[in-house]
Amino acid sequence: MRKIHLAGFLILCLATLPALAQRANLIADIPFSFYAGDELMSAGRYTVTQPHLTSTLVRGVESKKAAILGNFFTKLREPTTSGGYLLFHQYPDGRRFLAEAWMPFLDTGAQMVPSRKEKESVSSRVVTQARPTRLIVLATVR
Repeated sequence: MRKIHLAGFLILCLATLPALAQRANLIADIPFSFYAGDELMSAGRYTVTQPHLTSTLVRGVESKKAAILGNFFTKLREPTTSGGYLLFHQYPDGRRFLAEAWMPFLDTGAQMVPSRKEKESVSSRVVTQARPTRLIVLATVR
């Protein structure tokens, strides 16, 4: 009976390994200032984690500045992409916003909920009819 319980416990532990792997940290050197939600982050090295299915934590390695963003897991990875990366939207007013985070081992990416500041940039974009530029920063997994 004890062996059956031990075997069941080991199977349960092995089943949770993929879930733990999905919570790995992305490390990215971001060469420009950007908004994580409504929080302005300076250029530097950042860790990006997803402590919960509906939230993303962005934390500066040197600056220790942090922001928590709401996200959806609705974006499907394009077949030509692999590896971890962060996608930013850059608007004509020069502001950049973290828009998506992709872990290298998942088929879906975390799409950030647009912040109040990004909605301001979008409304000014409607006036100028300009589309945001998409910037990609490669990231490694820690």
